[in-house]
Amino acid sequence: GTQITGQGQLSIISTAAVSNFNLLYLNGTSDIRISNMKFEGNATGTDPANPVRGIYAYQSSYVEIDSNTFDNLNYHVHLTDNTVSASNNNHFNIHDNYFLSAPGPVNGGYGILLVRCFRNNIDNNVMSGPFDRHAVYVSAGTRGTVVRGNNVGTSSLAAITFNVQNASDEVYDVIVDGNNLKGDGVLASFAHGISVTGQVRHSIISNYFHGYRDWE
Repeated sequence: GTQITGQGQLSIISTAAVSNFNLLYLNGTSDIRISNMKFEGNATGTDPANPVRGIYAYQSSYVEIDSNTFDNLNYHVHLTDNTVSASNNNHFNIHDNYFLSAPGPVNGGYGILLVRCFRNNIDNNVMSGPFDRHAVYVSAGTRGTVVRGNNVGTSSLAAITFNVQNASDEVYDVIVDGNNLKGDGVLASFAHGISVTGQVRHSIISNYFHGYRDWE
């Protein structure tokens, strides 16, 4: 497979853009490892029409994102698709990364955002923030997601959020396990560690290790 690797804090991919920019864009690709890089932006707390992202993936699969640092980006990692289908982002393993500042009160402020994805793991990351919205946000037809062993710091809204707005976009087969959540939402109505809204089915939320590694 393809490897995009560096030497940690010494290997910086950065941008001065304040909107509408992706440091790394994956489109219909697979079998990639992204490791030991620093993704650094110039994002602000304003509301850009289009966010600045660290990694933006569309219809890609079997991607490992590990040992990276993300800072000052509206979205650190964004996996998305237009429909729930076999071509969705699947088998991403996002682990042992540092997620720092994520500004942007509306179109930004996310650590990891999953929209219509399959069989992805979010493991053992340090997500100190601050996040102007959510550290982890799972939405719109995402299936087979494991969120486990992460240390999550300050989020303006809920730290880990599952949000389903339409019946056709139900979220299935989620494991949220053994995360350390600070959960100090700035807005009182969103001061949650974990927030579940809408039809999230066949899922487990717990505080101990089950031994699951992947949804293979």
